[in-house]
Formats: sequence, structure tokens, C-alpha cells
Amino acid sequence: MRITPSPPFWTQDAKFKHLRVAAEALAAENSAGQDVAISYRAALKAAKSPEEAQEVVCNGLLNKLPSVLMLEKEDMGVIRSLSNYALDSLVAIEVRNYITREFEANLQVLELLSSGSIETLAKAICVKSKLMSF
Repeated sequence: MRITPSPPFWTQDAKFKHLRVAAEALAAENSAGQDVAISYRAALKAAKSPEEAQEVVCNGLLNKLPSVLMLEKEDMGVIRSLSNYALDSLVAIEVRNYITREFEANLQVLELLSSGSIETLAKAICVKSKLMSF
């Protein structure tokens, strides 16, 4: 059961109508701008070809890596080597856990660190994934 907080006491007071309207507009704007959560697991299961599966995995990695590496998404590239980024062993473990959880592919940390580019890593993940049906 989810408990919703009661609105502030002043929302029913006519003097504060402009604040209530502004707060409602801001809440509507924030909820309309929310991104829909993407299930890369489901997308990988639904992939019809190895190329499509690799693209799904690349997109998943490009979504995860900037947050763990504290980079902007625009700074990431699928053909750039992972050694160009600050990918240390602790971050590699976090990425490996994400890969295991999201794509059901077991990779060693050393495989991840020495995989080369994100594109090459995506190919390795597709080969090892238990979600692949072809």
C-alpha cells in the first residue's frame, strides 16, 4: 500500500492559488518529461538478428557507462577503446554486474578491461548471453 502525502495546508487558501497553480504546472511538466525506462533484457530477447542484438547491447552499455564513469553521454563512442575512459577495476566490477544482470552474460573483469571498444564488448556479450535465441 502506497501512502501519498497530504497537500500543504495552504493549498485551499485563495491567497496562495498562484503558488498551487505553479506547483501543479511544474509537477505536470516534470512528469511529462520523464524518460520511459528501457528494458534492454526484453529488447535483447526480442532481437531478430545478431546485428540487432549487438545494437541493443551497445545502447545498453552507452546508457550505463556514462553514469558509472561520470561522463556525458555525448563523450562516449562505440568504436573508442575502453582504455580511453577511466575504467578501473572497481568500475569494471560494477559494469560486469550490470552486464550479468541485464544481459545474462558472464564476463570476467579482465575480459571486460581488455575487450577494446564498446562495440567489441557488445559482440562478446552477445556471444555469451543466455538470452540469445539464434
